[in-house]
Amino acid sequence: MRQIYESIKQEKLAVLIDADNASKKSIKDIMTQIANLGNARIKRIFGDLRNPQMNGWSEIAANYGFIEFHQTSYTTGKNATDIAMVIEAMRIMYTNKDITGMCLISSDSDFTPLISILKEHSIMVYGFGKDSTPLAFKKSCDIFFDVEQLANPTINTVTRKLTMKDQENIKIAINAHAYDTNDWVQIGSVISHLSRIDNESINLPKKYGFNSYKKLIDGNLDFFDVDRRKEDEKNPENLTYYIRLKPKTVEAQKHTPNTKPIITDKVIAKFKDVLESKAREDGYCDISHVLRLLDAAGIKANNFGFATIPKLLKANPELFDIKMEGNYLFVKIK
Repeated sequence: MRQIYESIKQEKLAVLIDADNASKKSIKDIMTQIANLGNARIKRIFGDLRNPQMNGWSEIAANYGFIEFHQTSYTTGKNATDIAMVIEAMRIMYTNKDITGMCLISSDSDFTPLISILKEHSIMVYGFGKDSTPLAFKKSCDIFFDVEQLANPTINTVTRKLTMKDQENIKIAINAHAYDTNDWVQIGSVISHLSRIDNESINLPKKYGFNSYKKLIDGNLDFFDVDRRKEDEKNPENLTYYIRLKPKTVEAQKHTPNTKPIITDKVIAKFKDVLESKAREDGYCDISHVLRLLDAAGIKANNFGFATIPKLLKANPELFDIKMEGNYLFVKIK
């Protein structure tokens, strides 16, 4: 039987480039990394793009599908670009409820307050900048990528196997985003989940001698199944990785309770508060938007004998209405 409920989709991202504070030569490496994190739904470039010193950005916009936001520099300084970028980021946050992550490409610490607001609204923030980027900006981001390291990884090619602890952390991340134990999960969702556990998890591949999560997964195929998909029409060589646990691992983690766990009124109230905070007008909520919030509220699938939150919802049809829209799983309290 075909899996009706596919894995929870990867992060849906907005990508904002501060062209006054970003390097054109780093964009290819940055966009490759962003493809590992999720699906870039919204792309914007900000700056005095008609200035001869800014030549090349329009070509980048055309190649990667960015919309240009031209800001004329009437005076010295970059305030016009900063303000325009902050306004657009806030507009996206309030009007595009499906956006779960925002990539800020800049080395300007002036965006630190914006990052705090985005995180308050449960939006993952990925920063991309130089090593010299102020520490306040780096620390504010959920994950910060040094663009110079992206371009020049000094990684050896020795294959090393994951420790049991790291295997367990990745297993938890996969289960957090899978509707069922056989579902595929986009690798960007796994990375995002790991980063919420430990901000340094982005460096996990380096720990084992790899320069990316994709290569780390390829080096541990005794633990994972991998489905490499061509989803980027403009860059077909850029494969999107979907992973799942090997069947033997799945069998080892299965747990079927003898009796159906009771979901108390208190837990249902927590579910309602979280789901309604991200719900559409019809009351349905994309479950991928609230996994972090459910976890923060203390609602964990394994407390009820299930590997994943979606599987817990499916097992309680008297409490939850579930439906699929394309590949997206939506839920609401009955």
